Amino acid sequence: KETSKTLLAMTASRAATSSTRHQLPSKVGPSDPAATPIRASSLFRPVRSNQQYLKDISTCHELIKSGESYELCLTNALKAINSETSALNAYDIYKQLRTINPSPYGAYLQFGDTLGIACSSPERFLRVESNGKISSKPIKGTSPRSPDPSIDALLSSSLKNDVKNRAENLMIVDLVRNDLGRVCQIGSVNVEKLFNVESYATVHQMVSTISGKLQNHQSAIDGIAACFPGGSMTGAPKLRTMEFLHDLEQGRKRGVYSGSIGYISPNDVLDLNIVIRTAIVTGKDDESKVVSIGCGGAITALSESDDELDEMMLKAKAIVDATELAIMEKKKNNG
Repeated sequence: KETSKTLLAMTASRAATSSTRHQLPSKVGPSDPAATPIRASSLFRPVRSNQQYLKDISTCHELIKSGESYELCLTNALKAINSETSALNAYDIYKQLRTINPSPYGAYLQFGDTLGIACSSPERFLRVESNGKISSKPIKGTSPRSPDPSIDALLSSSLKNDVKNRAENLMIVDLVRNDLGRVCQIGSVNVEKLFNVESYATVHQMVSTISGKLQNHQSAIDGIAACFPGGSMTGAPKLRTMEFLHDLEQGRKRGVYSGSIGYISPNDVLDLNIVIRTAIVTGKDDESKVVSIGCGGAITALSESDDELDEMMLKAKAIVDATELAIMEKKKNNG
């Protein structure tokens, strides 16, 4: 009932929120590169074309209208494979990310000489503390940053009050509450922060925080089993929506992207991220290496197709930039 009331209230305020959003085009335009998402890159190409992605969004809308899903986290991947990436490794990209897109849940991992991960994730999937408190901080809602403070503040405010972003965030909050409720003490699950805006180097994000207290017989591993994969990367309802996403994404496995990286301690403490804003580097040094960037966004009944495509590319932009900077650095060092 509370969810329905909130959604109704947000729907009633849609006109007021839209008027705020519509102030932005006159203030934020092509002359402001920080607020203009890229649609193409000379280095990267989408696995599914932009035209196909737009068709997939339309399919998501049909599924929502028919009552099959409330929200689908549709994703794609950008790939670069050519002579310029042959000498790259994940650490080269990670160093650039640390400079241009620092994040609280970033990571660098290298597995042998065939798989490297350069992650600059801003999202916490799951944290379990020594006292049994378990928490999650799903992200749903993204806006670009601007170097102009007044425009940047307007972008942040517009994100916080945007009906579509609040609706998609709320749906995932309810999903995470349900997941945590499977392993937490009755009455302990609560929403600590709702629709909070966190600002990072390249984007504003809408973040909510949900927490609870694990039942005495439940472990941190039980918490992972109840909540994985993170609801912000699936949609709702989780299992049924994942079946649709498998078909929409043409059976292509997401791999590391949308999974989790972090630590699990022997004393039943853990901290895990959601693998987003990440470059995956595969292949050996003497072969053509592939750099892959997973990206996507939540599709709801209020989603506008072109806006969703722009948001997807905005999320990938920092990783694309870091890869291109790493290539430039390699060329410079090699004379």
